[in-house]
Parts: sequence; C-alpha cells; structure tokens
Amino acid sequence: MTNTTTQTQTATFADAIDDIVEKRIRWEQGTYAAANAELYSILGDCLDLFIALKRRMDVSKEVNALLDLRGITYNTATSLELKLVRLVFASANTASRIENRLFSYARVIRVAADAKQTGATLAQFIAERHGIDEIRRVNKDGVTSADKQKAQVELARTKLLTPSDSELFTNFDLPDPLQPKAGEQFSLALVRKNADGTGSIVFGTDNVAAVTAVLALAGKALQEHAVKTAEAETAKEVAAVKQRNMAELEAVMAETLGAKQPQFVPQLTISAPVAEPELV
Repeated sequence: MTNTTTQTQTATFADAIDDIVEKRIRWEQGTYAAANAELYSILGDCLDLFIALKRRMDVSKEVNALLDLRGITYNTATSLELKLVRLVFASANTASRIENRLFSYARVIRVAADAKQTGATLAQFIAERHGIDEIRRVNKDGVTSADKQKAQVELARTKLLTPSDSELFTNFDLPDPLQPKAGEQFSLALVRKNADGTGSIVFGTDNVAAVTAVLALAGKALQEHAVKTAEAETAKEVAAVKQRNMAELEAVMAETLGAKQPQFVPQLTISAPVAEPELV
C-alpha cells in the first residue's frame, strides 16, 4: 500500500515537472527566442552606430549633449559604449534600476567591436559565445572567469600529482578524515599553528568544491611563478645580448678608428752642414 502510494506520488510529481518542462521548451523556442532575436538586432544597430561614432573627432560633445537633454547621468569615466546603451535602453527614471543590464550590453558592444564584428554578424557572435552573460564575463585575454579558473585547476592537478622539491610535508600516513573521495587524489587539511611554533592538522575534508577552490588558488600561484621565471630568464637573455652587441660595437669602432688613423712614426732628418769658404 505504501509503495503504491509512493509510486503514485512520484509519478504525479514527475508529470508535473514534465508539464513545466514542456512549457519551458515552448517558451525557449518561441517567445524567448523571438525576444532574444529582437534584442540582438537592437544591439547590432548599437554596434554599427558605435563603430561609426568612434571614427568622429567631435563625438563626445554630441553624445554628452543628448545625455544632458534627456537627463541621463554620466561622468568623465563613462565609456562611449555605455553612454550609447544608456541613450537607447534607459531614461532618466530607469537608468539606475537597470544599470547591471546596461553594463552587460555595453560590454557586448565593446567585445564585439574589438573582435571586428558588425551588426550583421553580432547575433551569431553572441550565440557562439553562449549568450550575453558569458560575453560579459570575458576578460581582456578573451576568456571567462570560469574558463580561467578551470585552466588553473587543471594546471594544479597536473603539476601537483608529480613529486617535487617544493612540497611542504611528504610521505605521511593519511588518517581517515584526510582521505580523498573515491577516484580523487586531493583532499584538504586545516592546519593550526601551535604556541611553540609547530603545526597540527585539526580538520580534514574531501569536499570537492572546497578542494577545487584551493586547486584553483594553487594553479594561479603556479602560473604566476612560471611567468616570473620566464621574465627573469628573458631579462638574462636580453642582458647577454646587450653585452654581446656592445662588445661587437666596440670591436668594430676600434677597427674602424685604427684604419682611419695610422700610427704616427716620427722621422728624424739630419741636414748636411753648409760648406763655408776657406779663409786665405
């Protein structure tokens, strides 16, 4: 009786979820898709206008005058793309309320312009980058924060699996609280500094989210160390090249000056005495 009731309740719940999912699919393929298409078209027009305005020398005065006329706020640090988006999507009463959305739209325009896109290609550009929110998260390197963190985690997993001289504490028996999850090779330990300067592990966890967060920190540190090492090596190479170039320059100058200025060899000339008439 209980099993039948539970199965009926589960089926009823599943049916309810399926009904909502069906509505969600219709919305995504209908109203939502149409709304996005219209939005991307408007942003495409904004992009084309932004590209055209950037070529003009007097653009700031004209844009600022229209912002002032419509009562939309800005300051000296407000970018051209954000000013343009505010003029198109906001008013004096709504600008502050939808500011986050305006920043997202402005970011899309800036990223698309830097990528040499136009209004005609913007919709495909947004789709290929998984939407406006993902483009908003893209940094100057062209990757999202999530992608950057993922790369840092992968780097840490790769580098930290191999024993190295930089390991802090090695080859100790893992107590149960420090055992990683099945299939994993990392866990976390919370270390307390004791009064005498020694340390004690006071807590351990195999929580995947926590481990991943710390792996990202480790990966970031490894990246920064690699950059510093590469910069130091480059600096050494540059210094060595400069030294070689200077030595070659000095050698060439010495050779050139030596050819143009032959050594001075003093010559001694002795004149014969003038014959004088003999006295008679």
